[in-house]
Amino acid sequence: EELLHVLENMINALANPRPRRNQLNLESVETFNFDEYLMKFEKILQSYEDMIYDIVTADKRVEFKNLTLKMNSTEVVRCFIAILYLAMKRKIFLEQNGDEILISLNEKID
Repeated sequence: EELLHVLENMINALANPRPRRNQLNLESVETFNFDEYLMKFEKILQSYEDMIYDIVTADKRVEFKNLTLKMNSTEVVRCFIAILYLAMKRKIFLEQNGDEILISLNEKID
């Protein structure tokens, strides 16, 4: 009987909703333009790829720590991502020797 009473109350509440007194009025939030951010990130990354490729082309082989010696932490991360992209595109080779990452030019690019 109690269960039926609870069920009737639930059905009535669903069928006849009452406006809530303490409803929050939320303001719209400015949307984030992910495409614009992504394009900006790609341009930044491309500039790092170009810089790294130019250095490796001239020196044939460079250590990551020497490449990033005067960079702040954000620049080091961008540089690291850029070398991964260059390796993925097979423009450079990466070799880890202990704690150091050696970057060398792939001279057999198609």
